[in-house]
Amino acid sequence: MRQARRFPCRPDSVPRARNFVRDALSAQPRAIVEAAELMTSELATNSVRHAHSDFELAILLSQDEIRVEVSDTGHGQPRPRSPTTREQSGRGLQIVLKLSDAWGVTPSVNGKLVWFSLPASTQAGEHKSRSTASREKASEQSHQPEQSHEADLRCTHPRIAKLWRGLARESARF
Repeated sequence: MRQARRFPCRPDSVPRARNFVRDALSAQPRAIVEAAELMTSELATNSVRHAHSDFELAILLSQDEIRVEVSDTGHGQPRPRSPTTREQSGRGLQIVLKLSDAWGVTPSVNGKLVWFSLPASTQAGEHKSRSTASREKASEQSHQPEQSHEADLRCTHPRIAKLWRGLARESARF
């Protein structure tokens, strides 16, 4: 199954793209949807902020895999950065790198396509059980600041929770 939609180069397209993903993946486990929404938000933001381009968001759902693609007319090769704690941006592709099963960039004559993949619901039980264990462990250690942030977000995806804890530790060094 493939669903696609074009979005204009405007900041309000980013939350609309997230909503499109949430609706398209509504039958998937919450942890998978949360990860897909977050990564889509990062790629859509890159299209608006860096490519200064309208973008097309496509979701390809097979029995085993969810693939999300964001195409824009911007040129250049997106690469993950390693921003310092003082930099306010530059973490988007690091988030995609850490949360996705795979990701990549396909250049085209008209721009580029940036994609990521996640397991579909046939494998989602594994993610769900890890997520439940992560929440249980977090509640046991709720005295730690980064754990309380995780609970506030009600995050169910274990990779998002781990990423959030890392960002909380990084910001605590300021």
